[in-house]
Amino acid sequence: PGVALHARVSDIRAAIQKRIAQLRPHLDALPPIGECWEVSDVGDDDASLHSVVVEGSDAGQTLRSLLEADPERVLGQIADGTSPPRLPLLFKFIDAAQDLSVQVHPDDQLARRLGLGHWGKSEAWIILDAIPGATLQVGLKEDWNVESLVELARSGQDISRALREHPIHRGDIIHLPAGTIHSIGAGVLLAEIQQSSDVTWRVDDGGRVGLDGKPRQLHLDQVLMTTTPPSIDPGPIDRPAEDQGWWRPICDGPILLDELRGEFQGRWPADPRCFSIVVVL
Repeated sequence: PGVALHARVSDIRAAIQKRIAQLRPHLDALPPIGECWEVSDVGDDDASLHSVVVEGSDAGQTLRSLLEADPERVLGQIADGTSPPRLPLLFKFIDAAQDLSVQVHPDDQLARRLGLGHWGKSEAWIILDAIPGATLQVGLKEDWNVESLVELARSGQDISRALREHPIHRGDIIHLPAGTIHSIGAGVLLAEIQQSSDVTWRVDDGGRVGLDGKPRQLHLDQVLMTTTPPSIDPGPIDRPAEDQGWWRPICDGPILLDELRGEFQGRWPADPRCFSIVVVL
């Protein structure tokens, strides 16, 4: 697999350039586009959310149609015969020109209990670019919990004093298990890998209005149902001293993340029995 991947680097580079050319006409689109879903099999009601194969023998087919025709071809051994077969991950780019809303997502158990789908929404961010002084808000400060945060939000007060703020830079990786309170600050471009779910519960929206001119809905009752994950460092993950080669910053949970810095050598560390999403950042 390593040799095959290495041999196709030029093909991957050409595909990226083609994708950039496809996206360029939309960069100044109205209404503004803040997210680009690159690998998606989300939902059953809107087929436009399903990725379409661009080239090769399957060109024109959706990822959903390939999964339904031959689940094991796409999913590998995790295609365990459950019906209907679905891709459990979603890969996207997010370009935050302004501070985004403060959000939280349910875990698998809560999502299923509420009939919101098979998966909750754990995710991870890879920072691709950030203006000087850019920050993320991830996690709650000591002496704060979900209940006291919601009480603060209901009273109309500024909830930022309850949130941990983290300065970030290009290359940082942040792990956000389901139940983590979080927000992306202005001037941040990132890649996001997450469970295949579009369930987002807003704690605070900064007083903004939606495209219809009305304030967007908050979901404080749902926020109270979430479970804060076990204590982890909510900031960027520490890198090993050796900054070249493969390393695995996220090694448990519904997402495994491998990153390569520098020239490709040896074997790709992904499990060949399962599916992977490969992206050149």
